[in-house]
Amino acid sequence: MRARNIKPKFFKNPDLADAGPIAQLLFAGLWCMADKEGRLKDQPRVIKAEVFPYYDADVNGELTVIERLGLIRRYVTSGIAVLEVMNFKKHQSPHHTEKPSDLPAYVAEKPKKPTPRVIHGEAPVNPPLDDGGNPSDSLIPDSLIPDSLIPDSLIPDSQIPDSQIPDSVVPSERTEDVPREAFGRIRASYPPGLYREADWLLAEREIRTRVLDDRVPLAELVGAAHAYGQQQQAIGRVGSQYVLKPSGFFGSTGEWRGPFPLPAQAETAMDRLMRMTSAPTDDRTIDHVPEFSRFIANS
Repeated sequence: MRARNIKPKFFKNPDLADAGPIAQLLFAGLWCMADKEGRLKDQPRVIKAEVFPYYDADVNGELTVIERLGLIRRYVTSGIAVLEVMNFKKHQSPHHTEKPSDLPAYVAEKPKKPTPRVIHGEAPVNPPLDDGGNPSDSLIPDSLIPDSLIPDSLIPDSQIPDSQIPDSVVPSERTEDVPREAFGRIRASYPPGLYREADWLLAEREIRTRVLDDRVPLAELVGAAHAYGQQQQAIGRVGSQYVLKPSGFFGSTGEWRGPFPLPAQAETAMDRLMRMTSAPTDDRTIDHVPEFSRFIANS
């Protein structure tokens, strides 16, 4: 960990504020862990041990939220998972005694080679080869090499040992269990408010927790968003600050459980007339005579 600078406006960054205090504190912790180029190894468990030694936090999930905000970049180069803080040197002034970074810098992917062109329905025309026209072994499809010609000892089970595969490059099964279209249905039903777009990143994480950990049926969450939207529309709160943030609505407090009662409809003049004239008793007739007379006079 290294000493870094922090500016007052950091605490008022609206995107980080919507991401939550854990993401905000984690982002500041990445500065202290990064080298003078703003890079560090992408090892969520190690980062958690350094930044949150006394708290239970989903560091890998929080890093995904910060990455979607465009504040960090995660990449793999030469088998090394690297995390880079964007615009690091713009906001930090590393000490001149810090050693240079030993982590590889991010390299953008090279453009793909041109595909074969078909001229007037003739055979495909391939681009010229650099070696004078002889294709290299790497261009020969594997399907043309019989398995019997490849010794078993030359076919490794994995190019990289499992112990060297970082957590960040292992695909998460949780995100595949909740269909993406389900998030679209929930967002379409949920009432708009003054919350920021970044809050939906946290809301998706809460929805996954409810469905995968708490075993809440996904249809129940979709119905809750629809019912809450109807209620807010009926009481005229759509688009206001009174609409709950999606992350809070689907959070552990259970706001999504409701109930979401609709306001009672106001009695119209015709409703009053029908109520006063529908099969009244003698007592009700006497009681309603003055009210009925005023209704006729004001009509």
